[in-house]
Amino acid sequence: MVLRMCLRMGEHLGPERVRMGVRLIGATPKRMTPARRRLIEVLSDGLLHGKSDAAREGRRQHRVIDGLVDEGTLATDPMPPAQAAARARSVVRRT
Repeated sequence: MVLRMCLRMGEHLGPERVRMGVRLIGATPKRMTPARRRLIEVLSDGLLHGKSDAAREGRRQHRVIDGLVDEGTLATDPMPPAQAAARARSVVRRT
């Protein structure tokens, strides 16, 4: 007798990873480098942006974002699953 294990697609992968987003919450920092200026322009709409997406659009590395979070200019929040999925699809289409 042959036993078969039937799994639905993705069932064995476990819970979905939580994507973190960043948004502008505080005043602009006293020290404004060109990298910070570009990042703040990207985030100036007040919406929650994926951390990787914001770094890519601002042409900067994550450490610029982390520095602004530490200063209180940016906040990090978990992205809602629907928004994270929509962002992931739009990034795939662009590349």
